[in-house]
Amino acid sequence: MLSYQHTFHAGCMADVHKHTLLIRALRAEKTNRKPLNFIDTHAGRGVYDLSSEQAQKTGEAAHGILSLLEQESETLAPLKAMLGKTKENQYPGSAKIMQLLSGKEDTFHFFELHSTEFKELKNRFNLDDRIKLHHDDGFDMAYDNLYKKRKNFVFIDPSYEIKVDYEDVVLMINELLDIAPDAIIMLWVPHLPKGYHKPLMEKLKADERATLSTFRFTPMNDRAMYASSVAVWNAPEGADLEFNL
Repeated sequence: MLSYQHTFHAGCMADVHKHTLLIRALRAEKTNRKPLNFIDTHAGRGVYDLSSEQAQKTGEAAHGILSLLEQESETLAPLKAMLGKTKENQYPGSAKIMQLLSGKEDTFHFFELHSTEFKELKNRFNLDDRIKLHHDDGFDMAYDNLYKKRKNFVFIDPSYEIKVDYEDVVLMINELLDIAPDAIIMLWVPHLPKGYHKPLMEKLKADERATLSTFRFTPMNDRAMYASSVAVWNAPEGADLEFNL
């Protein structure tokens, strides 16, 4: 959706969940010497300023990662380590986490359709010649950037502002697995009071190929997200996909 900018939501509870699992999966996969080909279908700007007007406006970072930083928690340690590698008040999105945990031989395809977000993404990642930036729809173009000679790692977290996204992600994942059966695929799903996520969750629960992690938290208000789910196909051996706070 061209109106969606993740900078308003960066560092929320759902981000803490999905990015912690992304870090764990990447660290587990690093034991495999085969080069990785990363695909981030909805990369946003990649790095977010939690002191910005947008972040302050929603208060989601304050409700999320900022409220958790003082906790002594083994669960939070991986994400805290990533925060330590960024500038003050900056929060690393999926694209930055992939870059920070990558190897010299790895390749990247970051997709972002929103013009402002893509401009910011380009400003942050254009000096890394391993990364190809696409001002395009990741739903349409991810297939063309799967590499046969590399292990593909696909991260999918659309805004779901377009309700058909809940259906399109299932079609996309099935097609990705048809093309690259051993690809690691991570899909994020928000749980909101209107319940648009429920048919998708039923499909994910019925898919024996997927490992499912759900994190429930106190919502900010009666219209806000109250849980986050991450489904993983071909999870790296040894990756801990349990999440509790």
